[in-house]
Amino acid sequence: MKTPILLVIAALTGSTLAQGPLTPPPGADPSIGPVNAHTAGGTPQATMKTLHQIEPRTAIAGGTSSVTLNQSGAYYLTGNITVASGDGIVIAASGVNLDLNGFNIMATAAAGSGISFGAVKNIIIRNGNIGGGFAGGVRYVSPGPFAQRPLNVRVSDLTVSDVTEVGISIYSRETNSHIERCMVSGTGGNVGIVGIIGTVIKDCSVQGAGIIGRVVKDCSVATAPDAGLVADVAENCYASATGTAIIAKCLVNSYGTGGGNSDVISAGVAQNVWAEGGGGSGDGVHATVVSNSYGKRVNDLSGASTGDGIDATIVHGSYGTGVSGAGVRGETLNAVRAVSDSGAAAAGLLVTASVGSSVDGYGVSGQVINGCQGVSVGGMGIFDSLNYNGVISYSMATSDTNTAMKGNGGVIVGSNGIAANGGYGIYNSLGTVISSHGLGPFGGIAARFVAHTYGKGTSSSSNTFGIEAVTVTGSTGLTNADEPGISAEFIHGSTGYGNSSKTTSPFAVRFDSN
Repeated sequence: MKTPILLVIAALTGSTLAQGPLTPPPGADPSIGPVNAHTAGGTPQATMKTLHQIEPRTAIAGGTSSVTLNQSGAYYLTGNITVASGDGIVIAASGVNLDLNGFNIMATAAAGSGISFGAVKNIIIRNGNIGGGFAGGVRYVSPGPFAQRPLNVRVSDLTVSDVTEVGISIYSRETNSHIERCMVSGTGGNVGIVGIIGTVIKDCSVQGAGIIGRVVKDCSVATAPDAGLVADVAENCYASATGTAIIAKCLVNSYGTGGGNSDVISAGVAQNVWAEGGGGSGDGVHATVVSNSYGKRVNDLSGASTGDGIDATIVHGSYGTGVSGAGVRGETLNAVRAVSDSGAAAAGLLVTASVGSSVDGYGVSGQVINGCQGVSVGGMGIFDSLNYNGVISYSMATSDTNTAMKGNGGVIVGSNGIAANGGYGIYNSLGTVISSHGLGPFGGIAARFVAHTYGKGTSSSSNTFGIEAVTVTGSTGLTNADEPGISAEFIHGSTGYGNSSKTTSPFAVRFDSN
């Protein structure tokens, strides 16, 4: 007879899984209490605590009456509060931790603030909703003209809507307050209305008003009626406004859009920012130092744009677009790309390694221009704006109907100028052109002194020379006209070629005087 398999399994299980007595051994210290969970004799004792023991807080029942907190401590809502006048909750003591517990504070008629406080400190307000009829959401209310200000206030995880004046205001940026993960909307849309004001503001969004803070990070402002975002330091932010979208001392990784006569972005240092503005006299980005950024001002339904795409003291590695204003304007421009309709595309004192393109204005305008490319249709490709001391070096300029490159009495060296349908290739009648190349219908090169240079007059009109100068040395001039290739007073080591179709023996070189 075979033993049933189930009996074998049961026997093995009973032998292998047998356990000792459940009563714990003696020796437990009863003074330890629930930590040890046993009496001295080893008998289990009760370990449960009341909710008040675990998290001692005072409940605030919902209702229709205003609530005033006169003592420090932790409070939490157990229902909605709806008032017809006054404030929803008044914090009248320091050291208050208020948890709205996901409930709402509302007003059925025009009222004060959802939550108000005076000159208190060490306050925490969190986790709930305020809206409907209040003038302010969470707001400091001054008890007098010389009262102290609130200090150490933290507000987090609130939504504030349909208030008419202020969303969340902890008086000013100097109150050492933190406001995080809050949303504010419907603050009236009046000029000067503030959505959020505090010291450190993070991960918040405001609709219809602005944000003011010392440090603002990861925030969004939409359709602010005046300034969108004002901060000492702002990072990873978005703002749109009818006035200046973003005002900051240090601004990084942010986007602003606006219009009118205000700058879209105004900053001390702006890095990795994007600004777009419509008609008006304001700039896209107006700052001291701008790097790796884009600024744009264009015409719109409100009118023409006269502002610059970027206007700064120092601009590096950036792109600017203007209409009648400059694409990029500053004292020092390096590695910029600039576009303008009728203004100078790139305009500065020192312009290096940059590209400027303009329809009717200058492609690049500056006092010292090095390694640049300037392009224009009706204007000049490159223009030296400094009388007698300017320098254009190792640059390239083209123009469709005007002189490609124009000096103002200084030096042009190692550069190329090509004019397609009008003007000179390079024109520097009071200055010097060295080791350069110029082609143009009016003449290739026109300067006072020309050395080691090639110039060609591309038109067959009279008085079109390859090179026109007082002194020419080591150079070559050609012309398609019935004129000499070089016209100068003093010529040394140079060659000029005129149009071979001339009926009389052509002069290769013409001396204008002995």
